[in-house]
Amino acid sequence: MSESIILHHTYSDICFIHYYIPVRDFPYNSKEDVDFSRELWDYKKLIPYAMEKYTDELMQAISQMSRNISKNKIGLVAVPPSKVDKESAVRNSIKIIKEWYDQGLVKRKYGCDKQIYDYSDLLSRVEDIQTSHESRNRPSYDDQMDTIACSRDRLWRYRTAFIILDDVTTLGTSMDVCRDILIENEADEDQIYRLALARTK
Repeated sequence: MSESIILHHTYSDICFIHYYIPVRDFPYNSKEDVDFSRELWDYKKLIPYAMEKYTDELMQAISQMSRNISKNKIGLVAVPPSKVDKESAVRNSIKIIKEWYDQGLVKRKYGCDKQIYDYSDLLSRVEDIQTSHESRNRPSYDDQMDTIACSRDRLWRYRTAFIILDDVTTLGTSMDVCRDILIENEADEDQIYRLALARTK
């Protein structure tokens, strides 16, 4: 499969594919970015066409990133949703990608030779947290640290590189917290990568 995505990088080396445009800024941005932003809402709602389209894009990105990953195993980790019981599109994408791996599609269709592991439930939200849409103040680093738990320790045992996945990143705080929690649980810091579908513009 020919790759159709371009990976961008934030100053803190979070990879992302698209720019997400808040509704208030729609009039000032390209139709392409606005159309994506609308479709992202559908992805968050787990609407099938959007799940298929953007899970495919995530896998393309993972394939690109895998070329610079020395480990043979890649564990896909989801940033937990803001609410404890909220369903997560990213977790669903990880489960789909693992199914593709089991079917041989990850290598055949995406050209990725790595072993893919589902770590979508490795991190969980143990207490609801307000999103930036619900509060004028974004959740702080400490707020995030206090509300996310890791279900395993001594992660070095798995000899796995981890890619932390999120739908949208703004300042990268959630992804920073998830990375630091993995490090606290003894994952190799040099083998942790971060990928978002979009960065807020």
